[in-house]
Amino acid sequence: MSFLPFFQRLVKKGSSSNKSSVMAGERAVVQKKKTTSTRNQELLYFDLFYQLSYLSAISMSGISRDRVFDFASKLSGRASIYFKEIDLITTQLGYDYAEACRIEGESVDDETVRNILLRISSSMSSGESEAEFFSREADVFGRNYGDNYNRKLETLKQWTDAYSALIVSAVLVIIIGVVSTMIYKTDTVFVLSLVGITIGITVSGSWLISIMTPKEIVPLQQPSSREQKLVRLLTMTLLPAAFVCSMLLISSGLGLGWALFVSSIIIFPIGYVAVADDRKLAGRDRDIGAFMRSLGGVTTAIGATVTEGVARLDLRGVPALREEANRLKVRLKTGILPSLCWKRFVLDNGSTVVNRSVSMFRDAMALGSAAEDAGNRASAYAVQIDSLRQRRRMISKPFGGLTFVMHGAVILLLVFVTEVMSTFGMMISGIEADIPGAATSSAIGGYFAFNFAGLELLKQLLIPVILVLTIVNALTPKVVDGGHKCKFFYNLSITMSISGLAMIMVPRFAVIIFGSVGQA
Repeated sequence: MSFLPFFQRLVKKGSSSNKSSVMAGERAVVQKKKTTSTRNQELLYFDLFYQLSYLSAISMSGISRDRVFDFASKLSGRASIYFKEIDLITTQLGYDYAEACRIEGESVDDETVRNILLRISSSMSSGESEAEFFSREADVFGRNYGDNYNRKLETLKQWTDAYSALIVSAVLVIIIGVVSTMIYKTDTVFVLSLVGITIGITVSGSWLISIMTPKEIVPLQQPSSREQKLVRLLTMTLLPAAFVCSMLLISSGLGLGWALFVSSIIIFPIGYVAVADDRKLAGRDRDIGAFMRSLGGVTTAIGATVTEGVARLDLRGVPALREEANRLKVRLKTGILPSLCWKRFVLDNGSTVVNRSVSMFRDAMALGSAAEDAGNRASAYAVQIDSLRQRRRMISKPFGGLTFVMHGAVILLLVFVTEVMSTFGMMISGIEADIPGAATSSAIGGYFAFNFAGLELLKQLLIPVILVLTIVNALTPKVVDGGHKCKFFYNLSITMSISGLAMIMVPRFAVIIFGSVGQA
């Protein structure tokens, strides 16, 4: 919930001088916020960590309190809304910042945000230095954020292990259904229930893992790097092409297997470029901390401007940023406006962490902070975020490989068992047709009175199960890994190719097996 609309209406009505009206409205908003749940809480904390780090960096310059809150209110992210409202309370209603923080804090239903705002109010009332307070709060919140992130990863590790068991259980349900359908006459409701249970187990496992994964923003919201722009172009062109080709293949009678396999080849470039971009982003997020720290130290050591500090930097220590940093050097040397050069540097990298670290450093420098202090604060933020993400990748990479192997095994098993039973059923039907009275004889009828009609229905319903497994086993590793959204198409191309090849090759393999049995 936001305090902002209430105060905007209050100011328009000219009620800022009426303290009783203000307090009545304040109590109403507090009560309303208590009944509203906070959305995207983890993303809020991700942004709040940046917000506090940014406030710590700019407050070291010794600027006035109103300017601190003015800069804080202009930041991007979910946490800035609280500082916008505090700024509005002070400018429009005449409260001081300590009281405004108290009012805003009491109106927030998120306990973490509320406690931080109340501590800001208490610190300002006591006359404590903003630089010392925000520096301490940024460090404490950063440790708490890291602890919560690590606890999420520990839970996520357990759920990724359980996910494999869930998928195997779902496949066993279908296999048991195949056997049950052959030995006993089953109705349609029973077969549909088996398929529904399998799909439900698979989707539930992926949903539970999505709840356990830490939420964060890796690339910039707007595609800006070369790879991100290429991904957007490929998505707009190849996805419709894959859809059209799959429809044509299915309508021509080649079947779903060929449609999946050809579509996987078409969409593979989208995922490949997205994975390449995500790998570069990981390197840039790793090196931006060292880059900011070195830049601050060099600038302070030579007593020069940031532009001269960039020119003095040895970029061999930041290989992932070397190309973009060299372009930054060239642009700064040509006399282009530094703000435009740094903006282009951020866009070339396409990383949220790079964007926030650079903005933190440059704004602190522009306001008068020491280059070394600003660089250390920006570096501390970037290093901690990168350290947490590296731990996440230690879980996501093995899980992704295991999921693909497991997907191949379960799809092959499902298709093979179903095809073998169907082929076996056709052989028995042929025997009954060739031998007069075979269907009613004690020898044949006693051993081969199977329900092949129900098995054929289950074989048709196996298609949606394969499609669900193909999508879920592509989506779940992406959710665990995080990062670029289009990495999903890389995983999807792998699972689609496995499913397509299984549906193409396994039926032929089953025919070959029974053909050799028949010849023998």
